[in-house]
Amino acid sequence: MHHKPDYARYGAVRLNATDRINAMNAIRGRVTESGRVSLPAELRKAVGLDRGGEVIFELDGREIRIRTLDEVIDHAQALSRRILGGRTGASVDAFLAERRREAEGEP
Repeated sequence: MHHKPDYARYGAVRLNATDRINAMNAIRGRVTESGRVSLPAELRKAVGLDRGGEVIFELDGREIRIRTLDEVIDHAQALSRRILGGRTGASVDAFLAERRREAEGEP
């Protein structure tokens, strides 16, 4: 019978495949007292920020994520396409016009 090690007993954490991949992409950095962070060049280049650009900071529990503005917009557009399912005439303007008609009692 094969015995699995008790990782917690040794203060170790067992990583799944995703954790191992994320750990390989991790680089240690520093946040100054004023909140400034320098992103390593290799990370900036990997996400198209080698010449700078706008980013979005997200807080998820105790995890801070930095995503490019372009990636956030692409994700939102993909989500919108999935929700709308290719319906024509589906836009914010069309939605608001429909709500105005409903509020005015029009069919």
